[in-house]
Amino acid sequence: MDNRPEEKTEVSHGPDNIVKSTLKLFSIGKFSLDCCVDSQGPSMFTIPNHPITKAHYEMGKMGIRIRFITDITKENLIFCKDLMDFDEVRNLDNIMGNYGIFDGIYYQAGAKSRTSSPPSLLIFSTNESNINKKEE
Repeated sequence: MDNRPEEKTEVSHGPDNIVKSTLKLFSIGKFSLDCCVDSQGPSMFTIPNHPITKAHYEMGKMGIRIRFITDITKENLIFCKDLMDFDEVRNLDNIMGNYGIFDGIYYQAGAKSRTSSPPSLLIFSTNESNINKKEE
């Protein structure tokens, strides 16, 4: 039996809608979050007392495996060190763009980010063509 959700793609605009859709995704994840983010990306997950930061750290406490690939620079090193408290963080120079895959099912992608700020729009999709998942 296939437990995949209905295939759909949505676009969120504006910080409030992006935070809301991200928190919704974080609340349904169970196993893993794999992120590939540009050098500004780590700062979005380490804003003190921000709902995304709180939810992110809660996922780590719940045992959800979180992995980041990002361009680690001297400017974002402090954010990357904060992420390393719960996440696996690896360096890859000159990453452009941002995306994450939650539980191998849910795909989110955003435009170039700004320090400690969500992107201007976020694409959310459960369309299998966006995710290359092995059949078990």
